[in-house]
Amino acid sequence: MRTVANLGQLPSSLPCFGFPNVPMTLDTLQILLPVSLTLAAIGLLESLLTAQIIDDMTDTPSNKNRECMGQGAANMASAVFGGMGGCAMIGQSVINVSSRNRGRLSALTAGVFLLALLSIFQDLLAIVPVAALTAAMIMVSINTVCWASIVRLRSNPCHPLW
Repeated sequence: MRTVANLGQLPSSLPCFGFPNVPMTLDTLQILLPVSLTLAAIGLLESLLTAQIIDDMTDTPSNKNRECMGQGAANMASAVFGGMGGCAMIGQSVINVSSRNRGRLSALTAGVFLLALLSIFQDLLAIVPVAALTAAMIMVSINTVCWASIVRLRSNPCHPLW
């Protein structure tokens, strides 16, 4: 049985502050700029899509400019700690709203729980079977899809295949 520990080594400490060790030259910028702009655009689009879905589910507007600025600031702060950039997660957001969680406390709780799993309970995390994580992801996917919309696909006048 494959476990999380079989997938790779879990971190043993919290990340340290430090600037990336790359040469600050024009050649480096030419290599990094297209990739970083592409990833930023994809992350922003996914976050804006998630915000729109949550706005539609809750019938409340959100400040999209604030979301974009917050995501950019968080990704820059993450980079100086050796982290990867990120964006809003549709699955987690939809499940939070479906569970009647409307505030930011649910996202904060998920992040704190993940940090605790990685830093304090990593021995417990290491023995989780990969099959259990796969099943959890499948259930998230099943619960995220609006199954009634599949029936309406043929009546959508904007769909290019019909």
